[in-house]
Amino acid sequence: MQPQKRKTGNDRALSGTAAAEAPLSEGESSSLADLVLASRFFKESWYLRSYPEVGTSGFDPLEHFLRRGASGDFDPGPLFSSKKYMEAHPELRETGENPLLHYLRFGIPRDRLADPDAFDSDLSARQRARDAGGMFMRRFGFVSDEAGKVGLVDAVNYLAEIEPVLLVGTESPDVSIVMQAGGRMEELLSLLDSLAWHETRWRCEIVVTDTALLPQERAFLLTRIPWIRTVCGSAVNDDLRGEYIVLLSGTTRVVTRWLDELIGSFSLFPAAGIVGPRILRNDLSLQQAGGIVLSGGAVRRYGFGKAPDHPRFSYARQTDFVSAASLAIRRNLWSRLGGFDTAVPVSHRAADLAFRARKAGFEVWYQPVSQVIACDEETFGEQATGKDEETERADIAAFHDRWRSVLRRHGDPATSAIEKANRYSGKPLVVFDRTTPAPDRDAGSHLAASLIHAYMQLGRRVVFTPPPNYKSRDYYTRDLQRLGVECLHKPHFGSVAEIAEYVKSVDHVLVFRVNVLGPLYDDIRAAWPDARIIYNTVDLHHLREARQAEIAQDEALSRKAAETEEKELSLIRKADCTVVLSETERELVLRSVPEAADSLVVFPYIFEMPERKNPPPLMSARRDIVFLGGYMHMPNIDAAHFLKEKIWPRLRPHLPADARLLLVGADAGPEIYALSGDGVEVTGFVADLEPVFDSARVFVAPLRFGAGIKGKVIHALAHGVPSVVSPIAAEGMGLVDERDLLVAEGEGAFCEAVLRLYGDEVLWEELHGNGLSFVERNYSWENGLDRCRTLLEVADRTAMRRKAAGSSVKVGKSAAMD
Repeated sequence: MQPQKRKTGNDRALSGTAAAEAPLSEGESSSLADLVLASRFFKESWYLRSYPEVGTSGFDPLEHFLRRGASGDFDPGPLFSSKKYMEAHPELRETGENPLLHYLRFGIPRDRLADPDAFDSDLSARQRARDAGGMFMRRFGFVSDEAGKVGLVDAVNYLAEIEPVLLVGTESPDVSIVMQAGGRMEELLSLLDSLAWHETRWRCEIVVTDTALLPQERAFLLTRIPWIRTVCGSAVNDDLRGEYIVLLSGTTRVVTRWLDELIGSFSLFPAAGIVGPRILRNDLSLQQAGGIVLSGGAVRRYGFGKAPDHPRFSYARQTDFVSAASLAIRRNLWSRLGGFDTAVPVSHRAADLAFRARKAGFEVWYQPVSQVIACDEETFGEQATGKDEETERADIAAFHDRWRSVLRRHGDPATSAIEKANRYSGKPLVVFDRTTPAPDRDAGSHLAASLIHAYMQLGRRVVFTPPPNYKSRDYYTRDLQRLGVECLHKPHFGSVAEIAEYVKSVDHVLVFRVNVLGPLYDDIRAAWPDARIIYNTVDLHHLREARQAEIAQDEALSRKAAETEEKELSLIRKADCTVVLSETERELVLRSVPEAADSLVVFPYIFEMPERKNPPPLMSARRDIVFLGGYMHMPNIDAAHFLKEKIWPRLRPHLPADARLLLVGADAGPEIYALSGDGVEVTGFVADLEPVFDSARVFVAPLRFGAGIKGKVIHALAHGVPSVVSPIAAEGMGLVDERDLLVAEGEGAFCEAVLRLYGDEVLWEELHGNGLSFVERNYSWENGLDRCRTLLEVADRTAMRRKAAGSSVKVGKSAAMD
């Protein structure tokens, strides 16, 4: 729908309270309207559907929003909440300024989210960066090819007067950000504006080099900006103070999280010497997702012109080289290598730097969670423009001669770009789970995420996908991609067949849960006939369901448990390796499937002890009773009710008046929140559990049904909180009553154990230390890595044994699972 001809307030009064507002002039209305339309936040059809009274007001919807929207009652579209923005900026209620206009004028340039509570997607972050750059260029008249001196002076004065959010000017910075002054000064000033508002935890110095390439009066202008340094190009290598050096082309703008993600990657990948971000073109298509060097010596930008969020470009990985438009390098490595080798053709200098870094024993990583926008194709002279074909061929030949022995290992030129991009990755391991793991929300996710991380550490190329919906999951998908996990999701991947077309050669497939492997089993066998399937039960679902049915006396649930058991046992027979979480579960399986003895592996948990921010408080400083669980899980819902209705009333009269029962965990719905009151507090999801556990004198887990290892108990013990748990909660973990924790069953015994532990300091200290030791002894990361290796070995042996026996698992309708 095209907007109508706009009418001013002089033509017709607006509906509601807007009628009392002063009319906008035609010029004001047009200028503000252009700004809002350019932002892409205003959606006319959505606005008319949401506010039907606008259609009968006789006014153009956009002008209605400009004047009526200032009240905060109207949103311009689904991507901007006027109410939430007003709550974040309450002063706007007094000034009457339209919240969207305020965001466009002040929020975007300062890289603020339109919705403070929203997930900051890569798309929204890069759009803000581009829009802020456009606003800066228009503000100072830099939209033409030749910017006037007045505009340059105004821009420099603006930059000189602001106090950057970026921590600059320190004597001992963490990072030296270096940019060249060559090219258009207007774009360099735009980059400085971008940096000024960039939030980061790193202390920085900003260094502009090669100012001699600018006209003298323009170079002098730069010296008026107090928070940058200008350095002669020949001296830059010796005059940088940061532990890391970051090169930036003067034609770039940085995107939210750029520097934190770039420098943080050196901790994620300890062998990294160079890290580069995802580089976007000004139209926000991909310019480069790392670089590829062909066996003949030619360089290619991987993904050029493609959709930047395609999964193949969205995970961290080692790469042949990264662009000098934005790369970070350890300063000691930069000094050791002597920076770029000027004897190498400019088109190959970034690749040569990467090859020399690898020769020195370092890795070169591409980190897509860090992003910059490059306004043109030329970056630190990397792209050689204007050369004739003969010269380009000579440059390629020179580079090939220099690195002939390395390039010989780059393989057949006919191999796909995907294979070339993953040449440093290990063998693929495809992982299926029902949703992207959220390890801070539930124990099953913690287990899945831990195994994924472990196999990454063991050198596998981990490819993760979440059937049946194949949806990405905001922060959690980004968390995996940051670590180097390929997350395949819609709209790009939506079936096993599509994934198999992308990842053709697979030795091992890891699948979590019966309801995931059941429907996919035949598809996996058909897609990768020689792949070994590792089935992680997470827990025996049928055992949990049967116990719940017994407590609830529910015949329908009992029948469902029997059906689940049949499915689980069938998959255990067909899988090459099956993971159960306890010896109890292993014994239970072997009663029905004795032939699975050699393919069953007990792998209870893998856990890294938390790094404490503060020393743990003494027992005397603690008051609370704490329960932790995800409330989409029926055993936890039942336990929460049991605590509130049966346990807490008996405990409370014997506890201090300020003691609380805290029900902590994700996905607490109205049923759980209704338990609040009388000393019970429902916290919901808590991102940082340390303060919660530090308030806990006793952790409780009165689970009445369930199966598998109880992650909540491990987390409590790992945080040093003595615990009282039911036999179900302690099952199969090897925990010893009275040594590692207290085990009690039934209302009376459970309450007695809690009160005993709550008041006995000697017992409390003993269980505090023993619980920590138990977790360290049984669930350490090194133990987990060994078990991950064992899963692969067991799966391989099972497949070889079946092959030698001339038998194979069936694929087809007879083996399909509902």
